[in-house]
Amino acid sequence: MQEHECCGPQHQSQLCHLGQEEKEGKQQQPRPTFSTPSFERKEKKTYENSLSSMQGSAASVPKDQEKWRQVVYIKEKELQEIREYHVQELERKLMQQESEKKELEDCLDKLREDFKYNLRLIDGRDAELDRYESMLEHA
Repeated sequence: MQEHECCGPQHQSQLCHLGQEEKEGKQQQPRPTFSTPSFERKEKKTYENSLSSMQGSAASVPKDQEKWRQVVYIKEKELQEIREYHVQELERKLMQQESEKKELEDCLDKLREDFKYNLRLIDGRDAELDRYESMLEHA
């Protein structure tokens, strides 16, 4: 991946150098996307239908304006994918934290049980020692 002046080594957007690629005569490569839910497909079809209806009256819509609409659509889609990714990550972290919490609670319960057992042993030992001391005093 190239390092770009505008975005550095984290170059991720296919639209970063849209104008520059046109000047150089390069075709944009399609960016791999996540699976598209049905509502996004419908949204895309609606958008494409509106684009095709606008293209019918190509004289009234400048090409730059159409290009910017495409840019906006792609950016909105990227933002949606980012939001979905963040939600998935947060859900994964939540599940992990809940699992750790459960594990720690189980460990705490075990420690409490062990402590109570040890306390009963010590109480029993102390009672036995008291009994032996009283027998020695009477003997």
